Amino acid sequence: MNDLFLMIFVPAVVGCVAGFCIAKLSKANKEFAIIKQEMAMFRRDMDETRKGIARECADELRTKLNSLDSYQLSRIVDKLDEIYNLMPTEKQTEDLANAIFKEIERTQSRIYEWREYGEENHNSVMNRLHNQHDTILDLIEGMVNVMNKMSKGRVIGFRPERLSK
Repeated sequence: MNDLFLMIFVPAVVGCVAGFCIAKLSKANKEFAIIKQEMAMFRRDMDETRKGIARECADELRTKLNSLDSYQLSRIVDKLDEIYNLMPTEKQTEDLANAIFKEIERTQSRIYEWREYGEENHNSVMNRLHNQHDTILDLIEGMVNVMNKMSKGRVIGFRPERLSK
C-alpha cells in the first residue's frame, strides 16, 4: 500500500511542480512579449515625435527664410560657405590626427629618455655633490677666517665650529 501511494503521489507532485513551472514560464513569456510590444510602440512614438519636431523646425525655418530678402540670404550663404571652407576635409583631419599622434609619441619617447638619463646620472651627481661638500665647507671656513683677520673680529652670526664635515 505504501509503495502504491508513492507510485501515485510522486508523479502527481512532479506533475504539479512541472505544471507550475510551465505556467510561470508561460506567464513570463507573455510578460516579455508585452514588454517588447510596448518598447516597439515607444520607438514608433519617438520616431513620430522626432519627425514631427523636424517638420515643425523645417516649417519655421522655411517661414523665416521666406521672410528674408535676397541680400540677407546672400550674406547667410556667404557665411555658410566661409564656414564650410574653414572646415578641414576628412583627409586633412586624418593627417592632422596622425601628426598629433606622432608628436605625442616623440614627446613620450623624449620623456622616457630624460627619465632614464636622470635615473642613470642621479647617483653620480649625488656622489659629486657629496664629495664637493667637504671642499665647499673648507672654502667657507677659509673665507670666514680671512674676513675675521681683515675685520679684526668675527663675522656676526657665523660660528665655524658649527660646520660639520
